[in-house]
Amino acid sequence: MLKAANPGYRTAHYGKWDHRSGVFPEQLGYDESDGNTGNKHGVVSSDKDSKWTEHYLNNDPKRIETLTARAINFVQRNRAAGSPFYLQLSHYATHVDMQAKEETYAKYVAKPKGRVHAHPAWAAMMEDLDTGIGRLLDEVDRLGLADNTYIIPMADNGAAEFIPPVKNKLAHPSEYPVPPRNTPLRGGKWDALRGRDPRALHRARSGYQAGFAMPCAGCGLGPATDPGGPRRLPQAAPGRSRRREFPRVAHAG
Repeated sequence: MLKAANPGYRTAHYGKWDHRSGVFPEQLGYDESDGNTGNKHGVVSSDKDSKWTEHYLNNDPKRIETLTARAINFVQRNRAAGSPFYLQLSHYATHVDMQAKEETYAKYVAKPKGRVHAHPAWAAMMEDLDTGIGRLLDEVDRLGLADNTYIIPMADNGAAEFIPPVKNKLAHPSEYPVPPRNTPLRGGKWDALRGRDPRALHRARSGYQAGFAMPCAGCGLGPATDPGGPRRLPQAAPGRSRRREFPRVAHAG
């Protein structure tokens, strides 16, 4: 879509691809990528039991530092070349196994545990991810690109109801001894209830009032941000769903 409107667009996908089809990012129009990656490329341990109970401390948790550096380098190169660009940065965080920086983990270990959220390793991983995304946004601002760039943070599904998961995932929240992590929404990653559906933030700085934000679904972003102008989304074929998107940054040049 972008290159059809402007062949000068440069595109990149870094991080988790997880297409599970043998299709690489370059086959779908990306100029650069990390290849046909999946969750395993961001983990220390993939053991089905310990990944929910153990945590790992390191200086590049879930490859957040590596992915952030690659993303910033891509933005800098295209800013210097004067090229419009599209970047999809699909972080391995937050996902089990749990990884965090030592100092971030120590911060949350020292905090009193909450009734709903009481897992310091998960909280630390969230903060490390937030810090990495913040570095990228700061660089967009520093390079003077913010007024002509779409920044769209998204997630592919909601969180697991409990860490570790429970077997009775569809039980009413009142049946659990403590509130599920997605409270007040019911359900989570594995079902079609509200807890599975993350609220997306569509932050557009080009052609909209500064600071404009709205909740939206991933399938509506393509038509809304088409360089050729807004268009209607074709109806999905019966029995098919539209794949959700991951965080991306699009600069219009």
